[in-house]
Amino acid sequence: GMNGLNFKATHTFSEPAYNDFHNVTMEWTENEFMGYDRIHIYIDGILIKTFAETGQLQDSGDWPFNDDFFFIINLAIGGNWGGSQGIDDTMFDNPVLFQVDYIRVYQYQ
Repeated sequence: GMNGLNFKATHTFSEPAYNDFHNVTMEWTENEFMGYDRIHIYIDGILIKTFAETGQLQDSGDWPFNDDFFFIINLAIGGNWGGSQGIDDTMFDNPVLFQVDYIRVYQYQ
């Protein structure tokens, strides 16, 4: 992502996201289109983004998903901007809670 090729998507919830748990799904399909992989991201069953492998991404080494990787589940506060500009600490006046009910990984068949 730091090479400027990050993929971004947004999703608008009908009510505040913190009112309930939500299902985030990543569905990786090998050779889905013209021999290239596709990764589909869903929130509560609604497709919000598809990452599509291309020959150009493969040739440039910018398709990282053919290497071993692992999940990192975290609540990042600040990011690159926060490190240089500081973080508004008043957000911590009330408890900040990050809950993950479960993580499941399945082999797509």
